[in-house]
Formats: sequence, structure tokens, C-alpha cells
Amino acid sequence: MDNSKKNIDNDKLLRYLENGQPQDYTDLNDAEQALLRDYMFMKEQLDLKEWAKADIAEGWEALTQRLTQQDPDWTMPVRRKVRPMWKYAAAAAVLLLAGGGWYYFRAADQQPRQTAVQSTEKESPSAITLLTAEGEAIVLDTLRKLSGTAIASNEALIYEQGQQTATHISYNTLIVPRGYTYHLVLSDGTKVWLNADTRLRYPSVFPADSRAVTVEGEAYFEVAADAARPFTVQSDHASIKVLGTAFNINTYENNIAATLVQGKIVVHHKGDSTYLQPGDQLTSKAPYDNTRVRKVDTEIYTAWKDGELIFSETTLEDICHRLERTYNYKILLPEGEIRHRKIEANLPQYKEISTITELLEKMTDVHFNVNQKERTITGYAVNK
Repeated sequence: MDNSKKNIDNDKLLRYLENGQPQDYTDLNDAEQALLRDYMFMKEQLDLKEWAKADIAEGWEALTQRLTQQDPDWTMPVRRKVRPMWKYAAAAAVLLLAGGGWYYFRAADQQPRQTAVQSTEKESPSAITLLTAEGEAIVLDTLRKLSGTAIASNEALIYEQGQQTATHISYNTLIVPRGYTYHLVLSDGTKVWLNADTRLRYPSVFPADSRAVTVEGEAYFEVAADAARPFTVQSDHASIKVLGTAFNINTYENNIAATLVQGKIVVHHKGDSTYLQPGDQLTSKAPYDNTRVRKVDTEIYTAWKDGELIFSETTLEDICHRLERTYNYKILLPEGEIRHRKIEANLPQYKEISTITELLEKMTDVHFNVNQKERTITGYAVNK
């Protein structure tokens, strides 16, 4: 254990976190203050509801084991039952900084998208990956600090806000494979949710005159307002320019679908510019010769970011395409009209895909055989 870690009083930090963070840091040394600053930045960015779901007993035991392994002379103080749940997780997060690495508490009641990830791991890529401008590939599977300006975990990558604009722009690429979703907060404060099988190319710090990213797949944006620097989302066949708004863009399977939740955007496509109002959806299909704008229920197209599956007059074939990305399975359907059977459903993103296939069996004339080892699902037509 290096000297900087030996200079950290874990007991004092734990008591400090339990009692809140007063402005007087005189009783903390430089190393302890640095850890506390990192924690406060992390806590401000992450939703405290997620901390509140932490499995306290499991986290406390893991924390005790980690710290005693690194310092046999250290003992964990007695845990008081009245301590609020999120403070356990918060205190443990900071203390593990002192232990030489970030530790993230798994939620006892995990979000549906997280459990889907556990049941859909595949060989390549095996996890969410950040390709840096320097050519480094970083697997985002644990809570860690990156380059002094970002905090990453297996759920979110958060860049520090308030940074100065960059003169030299270097781009990163965030890859979210099938079976995963991910959350990103860019340096300007823009929040991005990335669906399965999606890539986002973006700069660590935006330049002074523009903000531009490129997306392949599906993403939901809540764009931070900045009238001096319009935000642009580019795809292979269209670009979306915004000032401050919330919208979803889907480019799966050679299609374009831009759905505006609030604000105003303009979609540039094949030399044409189309302005959308809240509730509008613009769609275009290959070869992208024309576009269609219609009013929609935006929740149908954005619920995925909250771990929900909403199907409205959706064909069984389209549902299976979506499930393939969400759970990382290959689904084979029987030929015939059954593929075009339209279904209405509003479901949570269950941990196991078999739960959904069982529900689909009740709504259709198809029986699904799930092969977890091969990650394939075969549908057979049945007579009811």
C-alpha cells in the first residue's frame, strides 16, 4: 500500500460522509480532501435513487474485505442500522478510492436493462467499450476515473462540465454492443442514452463555435441549451440541428426516424430541411428518396431508455428484431403471415428473454424454443 493511501484515515472519512459535507475541510489532509472532491462530483452527477438501491449488506461485506486485504491493521466500524441506505453506498464509494480503485455497488433491485446485460453477454465485443482519440480501447465495466475529466462505470460515462473549449479537437467513439444500454453526459452537459448496437462519436471537449456528434444505431438526447453553439447530430443519411431540446434518433436497418419530445429541431436530408415540432416524427427509408412527418406518441419511441418495451401496432417480425438487439439473441420466425401479426403491449424489460417469449406465445400462434447456450430462439407455428 503506497504512502498516499496510508495517509488516509478511513474511519474519519466514513464519519465525515455520514454527517454530511461541511465547508470546513481543515481536519482533512490533502489526500482525503481530493477523495472527497471526487466523491462530491460523482454524487452530483449520479442519481441518488440509484445509490438508494444498493445492496447494503453485500456492499458493506465487500468493502470490509477489500480494505482489510489492503491494510490488515484496519477494522470496519460498527454499522448503525439507522444510517440512510444511500449513505452506505456513498461512504463505501469514497473509501474504496483510498483502497486503490473505484468500486461500484450492484443494485439489489437492478434495472431491467442491467439484468438484460447479464443474460446477454457475448464474445465480441464483450462489454461497452470506449475507443479514445489516442487509440486506446477501454472496457467500461467498473467504476473508474478517466483522464482526470471523466468518471465511468458499467452504467454511465460522465464528463466534467465547465471545461474550457478546445482548440484541438480529438474524437472518442463509444460502442454499446447488443444486450446493453448506456448513459453518457457530455462536457457541455448534454445527456445521451444509447440503445443496444449503437456507436457514438464525440469530442471530449467541444470547440468554441460548434457541438457535433455522430450516431449509428439509436440514441436519445437531452441537449444542453447554448444558443451560440448549435448542437448537431449526424448520421449516414441525415443531420439534425438543435438549440436545446429532447429527441430520439433511430438509424437501425438503413432507416431514419427522428422523434421530437420537446423543443425544436431541423432535419437536413437529401438537400431538404424539415422543421419538427414536439410530437412530430420524421421517417425515411432506403434509398431515402422521400421523408414522412407524422404526429406520434413519443413515449412509444423513447421508453427504451427507461427499461420499458412498448409495442403499438408492431408486427411480430419487428418485435423480434428489437428483442434481438435488446437481449443479444438470434430469433428465427416461421414463414408466412404470422410475421406480420400486429401486437399491442407495454412491458418492462424483463431479466430473461424467455419471459417475453412466453407472453408472445399467448398472443400469437407461435411457440418459441430458447437455446441459451447458442443464444438462438426458434419459432414454430402451432395450431391453437
